[in-house]
Amino acid sequence: MTVPVSVEYCVAMKLTVSRVLSFSMEPHRTESSTKLSGILDLATSRYQAADLIEASGRAAVGITLGYPRFKLRYPIVANLRQLAPTREMLQVKDACTFEGMYRHRLDDLGVVEARRLLDDCAERANNDHLLMLCYEDLTKPGLRCHRRLFSAWWEARTGEAVPELEPEVRQGQLFL
Repeated sequence: MTVPVSVEYCVAMKLTVSRVLSFSMEPHRTESSTKLSGILDLATSRYQAADLIEASGRAAVGITLGYPRFKLRYPIVANLRQLAPTREMLQVKDACTFEGMYRHRLDDLGVVEARRLLDDCAERANNDHLLMLCYEDLTKPGLRCHRRLFSAWWEARTGEAVPELEPEVRQGQLFL
């Protein structure tokens, strides 16, 4: 499925035609990505959803710049800062600009490296079911979050869906 990108969006994002094509929602298949390990079972949620996290049986992986400052009832396998927005990105107020910057960061990292990082977490936890966590409570209107952007990016490039663990969050919710 290809998501239409408006001319206004491209102008706002200062995108070239080649960059627009990379925003396609079609899975990106390359020789290296077809040789990757099996499908990881990824999902997303927030650090504060302890009951859901514990009930899921998934290994918790942070995708934030730092660890939570509050006590957690469950262990964190790792915190993958490579999948977190940078401090500069967190200062951006415009949703389109943030989305473009974050997708560019993920594209620079690439699927192969992202999968290697996630595979390392799965091996460390001895659990192929990973739960990628950040702070935002997407059940509240008006919040933005990179974890759903990561989910869309991952599915577009691998064909592997990354659902949100919290049932109140719309699965297609990317950035509010």
